[in-house]
Amino acid sequence: MEQALLARYDRPLPRYTSYPTAPHFSAATGAKEYALWLAAIQPHARASLYLHVPFCRSMCWFCGCTTSAVHSVSAL
Repeated sequence: MEQALLARYDRPLPRYTSYPTAPHFSAATGAKEYALWLAAIQPHARASLYLHVPFCRSMCWFCGCTTSAVHSVSAL
């Protein structure tokens, strides 16, 4: 890796997880808000979907997501 590039971006920053980000959600976020967000998407626009399944066979120490490590598939 180029040292100049590393020096430029080697800073502690919040990690990007999703959009809308967690602060956009609250108990007041309901079907109406979701409908408005979905209506803002242009027809035929490409979209990415993230599904978080919080059960892993082993812990990834780099993962910042809420997880539970399980030893048996039956726990899933």
